[in-house]
Amino acid sequence: MDTKTIQTARDALKSAPNGVYAQKVVPKEPVKQFYSNSNTGVADVFEQSANEGYQALFMPELALARIGSQDLWQNWYVTPSVRATGQTKAGAKVVVYAHVPNYLSNPANIRNTIKEGTLKNGAGAIPQDQFDALVSQNGNGRVFVIDYDTLRKSSSEVISVDSALEHPQTIPFLGSEATAKLYLQRHKEVYGKNIGIWHQDDFDKKTPRGRVLFLGGIGYDGLGGVSSLGVLGGLGGGRVLGVAPEAQSVEKNSVPATLESKVELLHNGKALRHEGKTYILAPEGLEL
Repeated sequence: MDTKTIQTARDALKSAPNGVYAQKVVPKEPVKQFYSNSNTGVADVFEQSANEGYQALFMPELALARIGSQDLWQNWYVTPSVRATGQTKAGAKVVVYAHVPNYLSNPANIRNTIKEGTLKNGAGAIPQDQFDALVSQNGNGRVFVIDYDTLRKSSSEVISVDSALEHPQTIPFLGSEATAKLYLQRHKEVYGKNIGIWHQDDFDKKTPRGRVLFLGGIGYDGLGGVSSLGVLGGLGGGRVLGVAPEAQSVEKNSVPATLESKVELLHNGKALRHEGKTYILAPEGLEL
């Protein structure tokens, strides 16, 4: 992966919330792609990236990384961001786009819904209290609640990039109007005048249901809100872009903890933390 792609991905991660399922493991590379073509591919890649110490980018951060890199337009990706459909406590039917840790960003929950055979057209059931918790975050800049009928009546197809900003899915899907404008312009430069915007009716009167969001791969590299959590389809399994958090602990096994053997690197190696104290490293060539 080229240097520019690595930097844009790492810059994008700075604006993302911490993933609650990340493991405390030191990644070997700053950015890494994880891919699985099994019928549990989405759960596989979420789990693999976390187990190796990487954080899978949420959709707004993936969009920003793509905007700044040519390399990331060569593949489709799945994110922990979710599109969930259900009914609020007040009885309103809504669709929630959430770019925060959620019930379906936990690979164990995805595996359970597949194992129990409770997927419906590829969408997984979400506990009502988990759905309500997402709805309550509406307006925080990471969660967007829109009217169910508004989305249901909108197109799910290939449309003109020039009209895509007005589609009710576009801004919630990409995380902000500013990001959406930049992304659509970049998409037009890479793929041309059309883009696919995909969604489907997931309302279930018995339980809220959701899908994680895909970017690219279906019809003109579209905004994918229709892919299954657990069966092979047009996208085939799962692929995430995993990014190592900026500060990582570096440890040497079976060696006493010293300044040389156990430090926390900060700001791309420009500073370090040891035993609770932060040290700013002197620029190369400075005589002390």
